[in-house]
Formats: sequence, C-alpha cells, structure tokens
Amino acid sequence: MDWSKVSQPLVILGAVLISIWSTFFVCSGLINKISPESDRKLEHDSRVEKEKNEVAVKAQAVLAVKTRREEDQKAEKAEKAKLKVVKEVLKGDKEARLLKAEEEREKAEEAVKTKITAVGEVIQKLKVAKKAGRERLAKIEGLYRKERLALLEEEETLREELKSLTLEGGREIRGKLRKNSQKFDLLLEKKRSEVDIELVEIKADLKLIEDESLARWDEIKNLNKRILDLEAEIRRLKNEISALKAEIAILGL
Repeated sequence: MDWSKVSQPLVILGAVLISIWSTFFVCSGLINKISPESDRKLEHDSRVEKEKNEVAVKAQAVLAVKTRREEDQKAEKAEKAKLKVVKEVLKGDKEARLLKAEEEREKAEEAVKTKITAVGEVIQKLKVAKKAGRERLAKIEGLYRKERLALLEEEETLREELKSLTLEGGREIRGKLRKNSQKFDLLLEKKRSEVDIELVEIKADLKLIEDESLARWDEIKNLNKRILDLEAEIRRLKNEISALKAEIAILGL
C-alpha cells in the first residue's frame, strides 16, 4: 500500500477538521461574549420599561388625585355657593323682620305718648268733675244754710213773742215752734236726701272717669311691655344678622 497517497487526504481532512473546530471555538467564544451583553441590554431595557411604567402609574395616580381634589374643590365651592344663597335669603328675611319690628316699636312708642296725653286729659277731666261735685255739694249746703238760717230767725222771733203773750196765746206760739222744729227735721232730711243723690251721681261720674283712666294705664302698661318685647327681638335679630353676615363673608372667600 502506498501510504503517501493515503496520508495526503488524511492530512487534508485533519486540516479541515482542525479548521472547523477552530471556527467552532472562535464562534462559541464570540457567542459567549455577545450573549451576556445582550442579556444586560435586555435587563436594562426591561428595567427602563418598568421604571417608565412605574412613572406612568405614579403620574396617573397623581393626576387622579389632582383631578379628585379639583372635583372636591368644585363641589365644595358649589356647596358654599348654595349655602351662601341660603344664608343671604335668611339674612334678608331677618332684616325684613327687623325693619318690621322697629316700625312696630316706633308705632307703639307713639301710641304710648298718645295714651299718656289721653290719660292727662282724663286726669284733668277727673279734677274738673271733682271740682264740679264739690260745687254742687256746696250749693246744696248753701241752700240748706240759707233755709236753716231763715228757720232760726223765725224761731227766734216766735220765742220773743212767746215771752210777752198770755197762756192762750202761748199755746199758738208753741204750736208754731213745733211746726218750725218739724221744718228743721224736714229740711235736714231733704238736705241728706239731696246730698246722697248728688254723691251717688258724683261718685258714678268719677267712677267712669277713673275707669277710663285705669283703662288707659292698662293700655300703656301693655304697650310698654310690647315695646320691651320688641326691643329684645330687635337685639336678637341684629345679633343673628351680624352672625349671618360673618358666615356669608367666610363663604365668599
């Protein structure tokens, strides 16, 4: 066998195999070298993408919170606006009631002044009535005194005549004296009757005037009480209006 002919292809084959193995090892080294870089790049890209996602999620969360806050602020503002309107209406109502109370108080004060004037007139009327009553009683007393004086003079005359008369004539005079005494009694009774009647009429007149005066004073007392109630209501309404103004000012900020 010719080994030279056989060895040549083997050498070529060996060279080819060596070349293939060399190429394989070179490529394998390159692959091993490229693979970690690729992995690192993928890991970096993954981390960057994850961070981007996290940033996006956080941004969405922040946006959601901001949106919710804005919505809450709008709702709160709308609620304040509604409440402000309610407070304004309530304030207007209380101001109207305050104005009405102040007007009523002024009318009551004027009425008190009028009633006091009326009471003064009634008191003056009472004084006049009392004076008139005293004058009427004095007139009765004057007439009584005049008649009594005439009877006394007549009695004195009869007694003087009695001294100078006889027994028979004295009887006549004594009869006249008895009649004179009866006239005294009748006069006294007449006076008492007239005075009693006059006093009843005077007391009735005075009672009417006094009742009128008391009625006026009762009206004044009731009006004064009403004025005090109105002043208390006015103070309360003013305080409530001031409080509402402060609340409205706060709601308007």
